Amino acid sequence: MGHLIPFAELARRLVSDHGLAATLLFASATSPPSDQYLAVAASVPAAGVDLVTLPAPPPPPAASDLPPSSASARARAELAVDANLPRTRELARAMAPQLAALVVDMVVGARARDVAAEVGVPLYVFFTSPWMTLSLLLHLPELDAGEHRDDAAGEPIRLPGCVPIHAHELPSSMRADRSSDTYAGFLAMAKGIREVDGILVNTSGEIELAVGDVMEGLELPAIHPVGPLVWTRPVGE
Repeated sequence: MGHLIPFAELARRLVSDHGLAATLLFASATSPPSDQYLAVAASVPAAGVDLVTLPAPPPPPAASDLPPSSASARARAELAVDANLPRTRELARAMAPQLAALVVDMVVGARARDVAAEVGVPLYVFFTSPWMTLSLLLHLPELDAGEHRDDAAGEPIRLPGCVPIHAHELPSSMRADRSSDTYAGFLAMAKGIREVDGILVNTSGEIELAVGDVMEGLELPAIHPVGPLVWTRPVGE
């Protein structure tokens, strides 16, 4: 839900503030979708905003390929992404004459690069968390070469423009065993986000000024603060 809401608000802003049209493609990571997901999704459509609900991923043939019941939301989301990329390509082709850009969730990231290239539009990632979290993700490949999780009582991680972060304060995906699929997937996502044309981040320069100033000096895709985008209406409106 934390990604659905800012994406819906981004679409509304693009329509109301810039006179564009937006099509939102959403796929639930579970089948059937939760009641909360359905309620929020039903609140999304507005003038100029179309909602296309994609199906949750079908169970793969081999039971071993299914994420266990305790699998992370990221793992379930990745299954939904891979299952729906063909449908996304079909929709992008149909909209190609009017399509200006493809904006995807960070879990999708570079997976959609071929789709964007095929229809000739730039690929953007919308990072729905604040700038500091984005900085942490972008620095993960560098941190991976060190010992950022091995000693929770040791020196904190110091990223330019950010407050110090202790190892035990890192997201669970970053504290997972480095040989695990969870950690490997998170690291791949961190590397893939550098391969897009631009990044939209759910913050404003005024809120995270120090981080933004530092990020501008790094060799990264163009980063555009577009937030904070939050849900300000009761569900159902």
